[in-house]
Amino acid sequence: MGMIKKIVQESFLVKHIDLFAFGLLVLLLISAIFTDSSFMGTISIAFSFLMIFKIIFNKTNFSLENHEKALIIYFLIVCVSLAGSTLFSLSLHGFLKTLTYILFYFSCAYYFEDNKNKIFPLIILTSCLMTFEAFVALWQNYSGVQAISGWQDMTNINPEDVIARAYGTLKPYNPNLLAGYLIAGLWTFVYLAYYFFKKEKLIFGLFSIALFLLNLTAVIQTGCRGAYLGLLLFFPALFVGIVKSFGGLSKISAKYKNVFLLATCAFLCFVFSNSAIIKRFQSIFSLRADSSISFRLNVYESVWRMFLDNIFLGIG
Repeated sequence: MGMIKKIVQESFLVKHIDLFAFGLLVLLLISAIFTDSSFMGTISIAFSFLMIFKIIFNKTNFSLENHEKALIIYFLIVCVSLAGSTLFSLSLHGFLKTLTYILFYFSCAYYFEDNKNKIFPLIILTSCLMTFEAFVALWQNYSGVQAISGWQDMTNINPEDVIARAYGTLKPYNPNLLAGYLIAGLWTFVYLAYYFFKKEKLIFGLFSIALFLLNLTAVIQTGCRGAYLGLLLFFPALFVGIVKSFGGLSKISAKYKNVFLLATCAFLCFVFSNSAIIKRFQSIFSLRADSSISFRLNVYESVWRMFLDNIFLGIG
């Protein structure tokens, strides 16, 4: 057994396993903009198996953060819920997705623990892919792309206030999916701006802010009301994060304050000059008068009833 393990440890795969894993991560990020979730799930599983293989055949120390321990506890509760589900086959399908997500998360945490130098190149790649999607979204919006399905209730708005909801190249085509993709990755441009300003590379820092505003505009052009609400939380969190990273508001130099103020004003001018975006945001408060929100309220009500019927373990 010891000889087999030694042979495996000296194999080409094990010696270059981090390089293979990095290739899978690059492939995953690129494929996310034009393939379906099943293909991305396959890559994620392949990456996770590489990390499991590495853990088995390499001596390694893997510690867990408190939030990761909480995640494991949550997953164990999910397992119990699955076991007692009255809709087992349907629950199993969702469970396998959850298992893939959690396994991939811990595999990434383990990988980057030994490969911190790979984080920055992946951030750069992510920012490039997001910018590509942002350009596609802007082109779709200004060319007046037709909705593939009923993404907007036309009952209570004028035709000139109908927003052409951009959906990018992500599959399945859906503006809400694109909005989630972009808003989840906005932090990459914030990090790049902070990184370049800290290195006193002003041009690259300003370019990162410009790309941030470009992607932020693309989020707005999706017409995703959930993303609009998300931005209302994103910006206060961003402000607090910036202030803390500089060690206090008084320690931020005037030029950085001016850049932040200019970017904020440019964004607000864009939003308030577009009546279609304003109408879209106002529709959040329409509740039952908007067919899309009304449908969601029915779902929320049903979920709440299911929760009351299965408070401790859920339905799987």
